[in-house]
Amino acid sequence: MIQLFVYGTLMDRALVQQLTGRRFRTQAALLHGYRKVVPQNGYPYIVSDSGGTVEGIVLHDVDAVALRAFDAYEEEGELYRRTAVVVTVDAQPTPAFAYVGISNAHRQS
Repeated sequence: MIQLFVYGTLMDRALVQQLTGRRFRTQAALLHGYRKVVPQNGYPYIVSDSGGTVEGIVLHDVDAVALRAFDAYEEEGELYRRTAVVVTVDAQPTPAFAYVGISNAHRQS
């Protein structure tokens, strides 16, 4: 089981349940070293930025079946790359994964 940091559409509990058939325990989290880009006509994504911070939530105890559903939704490998990160949850560093935008797949804003 893994922790998944989400910062956009996957923060919607109803969408997560629709995609996976499950509800996950969540906690507010911060991801340092990235910034969120919100294109005018597209979905939010994050890119590396040493001075940036992204607010989001961690979905706890994501299993392999749910992870495959999230990968399919995020078009992992085409639009996003699932990347190991360390987020801050309750002032504690916590290993997680996050979907990072693939630079040539998104229009820069």
